Formats: sequence, C-alpha cells, structure tokens
Amino acid sequence: MRSVNFFLIGILFFIIGIIGYASDVFHFAFGESGENSITANIIYSYENQDYIDFWYENKNQMARVFNLYIMQFNNSGCIDHSNLRALIMPYGVVSEKAFELADVSADDIVVAYALHSFVFNEISYVPVDVEFDAVETMFKKNGDCSEKSVLLVSLLMARGIDAYVVEGNAHRYVFAKIDDVWMPIDATAKDFYFVYNVWDDEKLNRHYVPVMQAFIFDENNVLFNKDWCLST
Repeated sequence: MRSVNFFLIGILFFIIGIIGYASDVFHFAFGESGENSITANIIYSYENQDYIDFWYENKNQMARVFNLYIMQFNNSGCIDHSNLRALIMPYGVVSEKAFELADVSADDIVVAYALHSFVFNEISYVPVDVEFDAVETMFKKNGDCSEKSVLLVSLLMARGIDAYVVEGNAHRYVFAKIDDVWMPIDATAKDFYFVYNVWDDEKLNRHYVPVMQAFIFDENNVLFNKDWCLST
C-alpha cells in the first residue's frame, strides 16, 4: 500500500513538473500578451531586412526621379502660409517621441521607417474639419492626411532629416531627404514605399503628381511650383 502511495506521489510531482515546464515554455514563446515573440522576432527581422534591401536596390532610381521633381518647388514668396508652417513642431514631446522610436545611432532609412510605422499605426485616419498641429495630433491620436503628414515631417525634422509636407490634388503626403535622395512617403499608406511604387501608374498616382497649385512646406519655408508662381 505504501509503495502504491509513493508511486502516486511520484506521478503527481511528475505531472506538476511537466505543467511548470510547459508554462515556462509557453510564457517564453508567447509573452505576456499572448503574441508569439519568437515568431514575431523572425517576422520583424525579415521585414527589417526587406525594406532596407529595397532601399539600397532602388535609391539611385529614386534620386533620378524625385530629386529633379523636388527642384520644381523653388519659388518662395508667392504666399507664405505661416499658419501651415506653424503646424509643424519638431521639438518638445514630438522630439522625445522621435528619439524613443529609433536608436540615436540608427541610419536615416531605419529612422524614417520607424517614424512612418508609428504615424500609420498609432494615428487613426479620421477626417477632421480643423487642422491639428503635430502635438495635438500626437495626443488626439487621429487625423487625416494633413495631420499625419504634419506629424511625420515634425518627427523626421526632430531627427535631423530634411522633410516637407506636399500639398496638391486634394492630398497631402511627405518628401524626406535620406542619403541625399528625396523620397516620397505617404503616412496614410501602410506600405513605406507606396508612392514610389505607384508613381508611374497614371490611375494610382493622381494624388501625388501635383497640378499647378501644388506647393511644399516645412517649419521654415513654403515653396511653390515655379509654374504656379510664374502664372500669378
């Protein structure tokens, strides 16, 4: 009888040990939130490598297309739009968030990718009637193409990356200068390279190739399409 009890106790401890081990493995693999951290890290590493590879494979072509494109915005003084410049705030809590999102020593392309991901994922797309500045957008956590673009430019500028909000064809998006290459980024699009990918598609790029009234602005300047300025 005693041997039976020892056998049963042994079985009980064995079961407890198995449960404890399984619990530790489950916790390691899935984390507090239930997300499989091992899988997540593999997926993140793949995506990280993918967007960096894409950049180095295509940045020379981007430079040929977009550096010339940005050069058309070389006429200042037509209309100042100081109210728009005031929306961009690359300091205070915006600057703190910009440095929180990417390591201080990270390459500009890594920084830009992290900032775009933050704006796309954390700022809900909601049409608004009154334009928010970058700080308001951070705290309200919503806005349309204007608010998202203003926030993204503010974050980029806080990290020392030249950037403009582009206004044209009833849409706003961003141009950022990375490794001396002007790259278009749409903060409302999940794909970091969406604008580049659709630039040659006449059916898709109507919101990006500006008409006569298009202009760009940052905290310091408003630059107009030279053809618009010459027509005024």
